[in-house]
Amino acid sequence: MKLLQTRATVSHIFSVIREQGYDKSLSTLRDYVAKLRKNKANKKETRPIRVSRYKLQAYLWSQLTPTQEEQLVFDQLFKHYQAFHSLKSVIQAFQKLMNEQKNEHALREWIIQAEATKIYEVQQFIKYIRTDIDAVKHALSHSWSNGVVEGQVNRLKVLKRQMYGRANLDLLSKKVLYQLG
Repeated sequence: MKLLQTRATVSHIFSVIREQGYDKSLSTLRDYVAKLRKNKANKKETRPIRVSRYKLQAYLWSQLTPTQEEQLVFDQLFKHYQAFHSLKSVIQAFQKLMNEQKNEHALREWIIQAEATKIYEVQQFIKYIRTDIDAVKHALSHSWSNGVVEGQVNRLKVLKRQMYGRANLDLLSKKVLYQLG
């Protein structure tokens, strides 16, 4: 049977199984293989529905309205893997924390809820948050951001990489100033 799955010819199958003790004729084998192929063609083949990691991530972050087929896959995943329920609830709570609650008490509650999931990646995220908890608290309590400054720093680094080994500081500064004006 394994040979049939690799799409070997009937003649090749016959030669292999003949060595293993098959004592019938080639025509008998051909009839049998034809019968198998006919039965396989008559059966309605149900291909598994594939969902990309991107779609799963978007679904977990509630950025995706899945199709009916995708919803069936997600329902099966959530049915068989309890961790998906935990992960989705932690993500939704984090989104609520960042968008609505924005206070230190809610952050502490979210950390307790997230630690209870025992999901390794979530544990690592919490560990990372705790390394700079003061900055996280300030980010929740203040409306301002240093995103504009970080964007300018990133732009300068890109320019520096583009110019690497080509010119001196004078040309780099002219290019930076030219793009600003």
